[in-house]
Amino acid sequence: PSKGIRSDWLEPVVWSDIETWLRNPGDLLRQLDAVQERDQQRAALEAERITLEHALEAIAGRRKNALDLRMRDRMTDDDLDLALAELAVERHRIEDRLALLVTPAEKEEPAMTLDLLEELRRRLDEGELDETTRHDIVLALVSRIVVYTEVLDNGKKQLRLRIDYRFPDAGCSPDDTGTDSLHL
Repeated sequence: PSKGIRSDWLEPVVWSDIETWLRNPGDLLRQLDAVQERDQQRAALEAERITLEHALEAIAGRRKNALDLRMRDRMTDDDLDLALAELAVERHRIEDRLALLVTPAEKEEPAMTLDLLEELRRRLDEGELDETTRHDIVLALVSRIVVYTEVLDNGKKQLRLRIDYRFPDAGCSPDDTGTDSLHL
C-alpha cells in the first residue's frame, strides 16, 4: 500500500545533502582536530605504559639478581631485606602509575579523517568522483531512509521521507514529529 518513490528522484536529494555537508562540515573540523589531539595523547600514554612495563620487568630481574647474590653469600640478609624492600616500593609505584594509565576501551572513532575530507572536497571541486565512489560515500554517510505513506481522505497517497545521516546537521528541517524529514 506504500506510495512508490523513484530512485532517480531520491538519489539527487540525498547526494545534495551529502555534498553540501562535505563542502561545509561545520563542527566536524573541530571534532577531527580534537580526535587528532586525543590520538597524540593516547600515543604518549601508550609509550609511557610500555616504558613502565619494561621497568617492571627490570625490577623482576633486579630482584632475581639480589636473591642470587644472597645465595652466593655476596650479600647479607640485612642488605637483601633492604634491596627487596626498595624494589617492592619501586614496583608498587610503577604499578600504581600503570593503573592510572589503563582506561576503558573507547568506542571506535569515525573513519572520516581531516585528510580524507580534504581529498573528497578536492575531488568534488574537480568533478573526479565516479559513481562507485559516490555510492560508497552514500553508504558510509546514510544510516537509513524510512518512507512513510499516508492515505489522504481523497484516496491520494502522501509520502514523507526520513533520511538519517551519520553526520550532524544534514540540512533537512525538523517537521512536526521533531525528526529530520523531507515532506513530499
